[in-house]
Amino acid sequence: MSLDVSLRFALTGLTASQRGLDVVSRNIANAETEGYTRKTLTQYNEVINGYNFGVRTGNLGRVLDKALQRELLTRDSEVGRHSTIESYLIKMDAVQGKPDSELSVGNLVKQLHNGFVSLLDQPESLTMQRRILDDADTLARRLNQVGDTINTLRNQTQAEIVDLMGEVNHHLSQIHDLNRTLTKATLAGETAPDLEDKRDQALRELSKLVDITYFRTGTGEIKINAANGQPLLDSSYQPLSTSTVTINATSYYEQGNPASPIPPILLGGTADMTPFLTGGRIGGLLELRDEILPTMQAELDGLAVTMARRFEDAGLTLFTDSTGTVPAGYVAPPAALAYVGFSSSIRVSALVQADPSILRDGDAGQPGGATYPGYRDQLQAVVDDVFGVPASAAFEFPTANLGPGPRTLSTRLAADATLAAYATEMVTANGVLRAESTRQLDAAEAIRDRFQEHLSNESGVNVDQEIGLLIQLQRSYSSSARLITTNREMFAELLQAV
Repeated sequence: MSLDVSLRFALTGLTASQRGLDVVSRNIANAETEGYTRKTLTQYNEVINGYNFGVRTGNLGRVLDKALQRELLTRDSEVGRHSTIESYLIKMDAVQGKPDSELSVGNLVKQLHNGFVSLLDQPESLTMQRRILDDADTLARRLNQVGDTINTLRNQTQAEIVDLMGEVNHHLSQIHDLNRTLTKATLAGETAPDLEDKRDQALRELSKLVDITYFRTGTGEIKINAANGQPLLDSSYQPLSTSTVTINATSYYEQGNPASPIPPILLGGTADMTPFLTGGRIGGLLELRDEILPTMQAELDGLAVTMARRFEDAGLTLFTDSTGTVPAGYVAPPAALAYVGFSSSIRVSALVQADPSILRDGDAGQPGGATYPGYRDQLQAVVDDVFGVPASAAFEFPTANLGPGPRTLSTRLAADATLAAYATEMVTANGVLRAESTRQLDAAEAIRDRFQEHLSNESGVNVDQEIGLLIQLQRSYSSSARLITTNREMFAELLQAV
């Protein structure tokens, strides 16, 4: 081998070792950086006319399992959805309490029932009448509190959805800008792995907010769709937007209905994306706002109106709305339900508050004279017909075609139950729903963490491994440097010999 060829070998080896040291040093420095993937440097032998003339280095590459990455984004979306739903159900659970707690709706219904049973034995007792009045007022206020909490939580979901639009748009805009930069690099035959890491990190943050699918084009772009295939980011960027609105029990969102009280989420100000934004935090918030919480509201309203109408039918108008009337009961769709939101406005009748003896006499006044036969008949009707199993389907609990607007909701509860059984089962079912959401969150987090671990093992930086590689490159660098020194010495001796 001639001296000039050996010098060329040494110089290319020195350059390759230097670039390799730079890459390994960068890997070690970013070992704890979120979203960073291990970088590698391609090397190849330079061959001219069939002869090896040293080593060359190519572009930087990333060590990345794209299938694992895609699966991890799906798991991030699931965790985002379950954690959001759980956080709201925990708040709801705290207000409702346990089925056997003193102030649970079911327990308060039982307490009111027991009061009427006691009054049946002592119909003339003013103390007993006053106690029933207090129990009825406590029950009404408890229904108000739970109903108001549901409405408050729905408003919180809407406010959070509006806030998250900014985060979604930030990530979409960032990915769009990086797409343009990376496309230019690809067309120029270059790579920009650090920018790819940055784009993937933005993609992961986006997946925590909403479930997405995506694909890479031949030019290096990433195009993003909502879970059902609706484009979120194509060749151009369009922001998502929605409006702030105050929600009440009659508020609803309906796709394609411009009269919906709750505004849609629009892409580019025109395309309604609301039904397609599933999964992630936003998907969980939409599910809470439009399904889970309104279903709880429908069950609570169903309890309130059925109880009020059973009392009215038994001859005692004990519960009314703020106008002193009992709302109409269930009607078949498409007519609107008059009692939506009644749980937030139910109260003890002003007439009964002014004259507690109506609890004993009923609305028609004293029916039975001094020997109280009428009292007993009236009170027995309340005990049997109000608190017992309904004898008529007209006074069963509504279970389907519920809620405001499109009336798409249904309950999980039995229609032909007693008041106490329905109320207790309602609280129990909500507690079970909260427990199930916690179980699903734990399972989703465990699966997400396993995929994260697999991806880290595949694409992350193993510091021990990198240090070992660093030592090899240092030795290679020293060897190339030594070869250059030897070559220089040999040239010097050759010149002296001449």
